[in-house]
Amino acid sequence: MKKVQDMHVSQADIIMSKTSTAISVISNCRSNLGAVNRLKIVRRMQDLGLSIRGFGKCFRDGLIDRNQNLVKTIRDYKFFMSFENSYHCRDYITEKVFHNAFVSLSVPVVWGATHEDYITYLPNGSYIFAEDFDTIESLVNFLKYLDKNDTAYLKYFEWHRKPLPPISKRITPMTCQICRAMHGINYDDRLRSDYDSQHPRFPTFTDGIAKRTAPLIKAFVRYQENKECTEKDPKKCELCKKWKL
Repeated sequence: MKKVQDMHVSQADIIMSKTSTAISVISNCRSNLGAVNRLKIVRRMQDLGLSIRGFGKCFRDGLIDRNQNLVKTIRDYKFFMSFENSYHCRDYITEKVFHNAFVSLSVPVVWGATHEDYITYLPNGSYIFAEDFDTIESLVNFLKYLDKNDTAYLKYFEWHRKPLPPISKRITPMTCQICRAMHGINYDDRLRSDYDSQHPRFPTFTDGIAKRTAPLIKAFVRYQENKECTEKDPKKCELCKKWKL
């Protein structure tokens, strides 16, 4: 990610570029409970007086022309509603943050992933975590405050001027595995507790992509995925109760 000064954009330029308050781009309205709830949250925020321009199939007259530059459109807004179409699914943070918000120099209001995941993957001070607020109304009031207070708003861009933290230890093993697999290196096999150096299952070096054995997706979803991710019953949704969705 480029620093603000590398992009030749001053803090004054950031404020001058913002002509509107918030924007949301949603086209998946009903595929799961998370998708349903995120649209409810945006609608509730609008009802509470926050100016949110809606784009995407879930909003009337909200389609963006294919020739229209999405980044340039978002850049006019102070906040981008980076709401995922799922709730607390592990490691699920999409382009809504990394591209739509950060590249557009818009502050992401994030919802969908767990707080732990956002802390792991995003720079400190770069986003607003929606679930930090007890009610949707308190979240809206905070955004209204930032909308009127340039000094407080610009604090969410201070991370641009600091070195990015080292890659999380949680991310490193995954990226290293992908890199080794693409280069035909079966080093990961050596980390297994049952590794036999005399009779390895696979050679350390292969010609092409290294073979990997993937666990069953069903087993992962059942035993490792967060329960909130696969919940379908609104009555069992703790956030729905907390925010009265």
